[in-house]
Amino acid sequence: MSSVKRIDPVGAVFAFGIPLVAAAVTIALTAMWQDRLPTQIGTHWSSGPEPDGFSGVWSNTWFMVAMIIVIGGGCSTIAAFASVQLMLRRIMLVVGLTVTGLMFTVNTAMMASQLDLQDSADARLNTGSIGLGVLIGVFVGLLGARALLDLRPRVQATARPDANLPRAASPQLPIEFNLGVRPVWLWLVCGLSAAGTVITCIAVGSLWPLPLFAPVPLLMFATARYHVEADKDGVRVRSLGAAMLSYELSEIEGARVVAVHPFRDFGGWGMRFKGQGRYGVVTEKGPAAQISMAGGDVLTITTARAEELAGALNTLADQR
Repeated sequence: MSSVKRIDPVGAVFAFGIPLVAAAVTIALTAMWQDRLPTQIGTHWSSGPEPDGFSGVWSNTWFMVAMIIVIGGGCSTIAAFASVQLMLRRIMLVVGLTVTGLMFTVNTAMMASQLDLQDSADARLNTGSIGLGVLIGVFVGLLGARALLDLRPRVQATARPDANLPRAASPQLPIEFNLGVRPVWLWLVCGLSAAGTVITCIAVGSLWPLPLFAPVPLLMFATARYHVEADKDGVRVRSLGAAMLSYELSEIEGARVVAVHPFRDFGGWGMRFKGQGRYGVVTEKGPAAQISMAGGDVLTITTARAEELAGALNTLADQR
């Protein structure tokens, strides 16, 4: 009998390895550059091109190392645990490594801008490093997210679906369709993000916050489309070409048709998680296939084909 894997080795490399490498390189750069840096270096910019906050060289380094490990590594840690749903692992890995990339790149650029200066007040931070850090973090995070292994333990259903649930006499397989968040909601989020960017830039008197907000609409549009597949192997939901939710046919206890209001039932639109194993791909108000798993998870997919999807899965489970 094979043992259940608790750690995804790929997830561990990205979730633990990259923040630790970033922290180690930060320490190494400080050791290499300390003789070329002022005793007190500029560490904070807010009201203009000149720094308005200062810190000791090593004090700043230990602070940034702690931030990279605690925040960047802390967010991405969940990606290493095989028992957690793949969707959450992928999302948190991208978030954690984006934070890691941002902090590492900005700190490196900040120190590099003060090499051989007599007075750290003369330092000028290259704000392009902020955008570069975000882009590097997002890229590495997406690369790691696609490479994660789905090692979640599968609990086998032991009975047929309830006789009152819908059936399909001869389901046409595979069942495939695309879902997408309505454009109006995407534009609303983008508008709010743009407004927040403008307000922040005005408040600090600089354009440096732009790279921080830019990935928000890009990620929104990139993850606003989902591809749903159901066949004799089970049901899968893909986003950006990668499986975000995947359940084998042997796990399915039954599927029913329910009416869903995205905001009321899931707190919003898109791919949602509502605790206690409740996942949703909810892009519109109306009918949805609610699929219950033997392990306790419940997956809700809003679609006009909810009756067809639920009936096909129940029929396949009967034949299992």
